[in-house]
Amino acid sequence: MVLADTIGILLIVLGTLAATSTLWLFHLALWPELVEAAGSKFTSSPVKSFFVGLPCLLLTIFLVGALSNMGKGPNEFAVLVLMSLFLFVASMGVSGFAAKIGESLDFDTSRKWKPVLFGGLILEFTFLFPVLGWILVFPLVSITGFGASLRAIISSRRSR
Repeated sequence: MVLADTIGILLIVLGTLAATSTLWLFHLALWPELVEAAGSKFTSSPVKSFFVGLPCLLLTIFLVGALSNMGKGPNEFAVLVLMSLFLFVASMGVSGFAAKIGESLDFDTSRKWKPVLFGGLILEFTFLFPVLGWILVFPLVSITGFGASLRAIISSRRSR
């Protein structure tokens, strides 16, 4: 592997980390109550959130597989939209979890974005941990984040 390949991979990883942190801050800016509720549900009952998110992940995988087998055409776009939607909703719950990590590490809680940013950076570095972070931590946090987001959305709809 030449130096250019190594630098290219490094820049892709750093860009992905920056984009993920920015997406979490985006969620906090647009839906602060929902992110806070999802973070509370994530930390108070992570097992419940995981088992809410797991069937949704399995359904997404099934639909992506079925659409992918249909050949070329608009279903390729539908696959992209479906996967992006799952990750978008999951990142809302993970944003709340990152805020809880930042708050528990006693970052400046007077500004709501600081715990999300610094807790998110810590969470992202755990995702980078070889094998354990890739295969265990990232999928578990994503599935649980989706479940926590879904539970927060449903509870906010019920309260209205």
